[in-house]
Amino acid sequence: MKTNFHEQVKKVPFLKIVIFYGMGIGLAHFIPAGNATFSILNAILITVLLSQVVWFIMQPRFRSLYIINSYVILFVFGLWNISRTHFKNDANHFHLGASDQFIAIVDDEPIVKNNTVRFSALLRAKETKSTFRKATGNLMMTVELDRTAPIQYGDEIIFINKIKAIPNHYNPLEFDYKNY
Repeated sequence: MKTNFHEQVKKVPFLKIVIFYGMGIGLAHFIPAGNATFSILNAILITVLLSQVVWFIMQPRFRSLYIINSYVILFVFGLWNISRTHFKNDANHFHLGASDQFIAIVDDEPIVKNNTVRFSALLRAKETKSTFRKATGNLMMTVELDRTAPIQYGDEIIFINKIKAIPNHYNPLEFDYKNY
């Protein structure tokens, strides 16, 4: 017995959720990040959620609008979820504004190679105008090896701002450290 595509999709309802949420995530990478874009996405998300409540209350008459709006919510939520994690939407991100020093916590086991130590650090604060303020963000740090004070997982470190951006990857199959 042959079944059509619509009947096959009915058997896998999670597939519809993944498709619409995934389309939102995919499109989010092409939308420029910023506070204005994030504010617009917040307004759209609130609007579609409120309209979902209206369609739910009037469900017998507007069942098709309720279903369509559910897919729109999944799509917009995918967009919103990616946009909310972008550093341009975080007022405390270390990239925004100048600073002289940072305070960070070593959040991965340091790797010692040759004369350097490489580790991941989670920023906690930045110095601006002689006061420390909250800062967020992750850094991959490479420091010259110092035998007197070894760096260990969980250490809190203070360092001078000599942050350099990672260059873009040139090989399309290479891991993108800059986005990471």
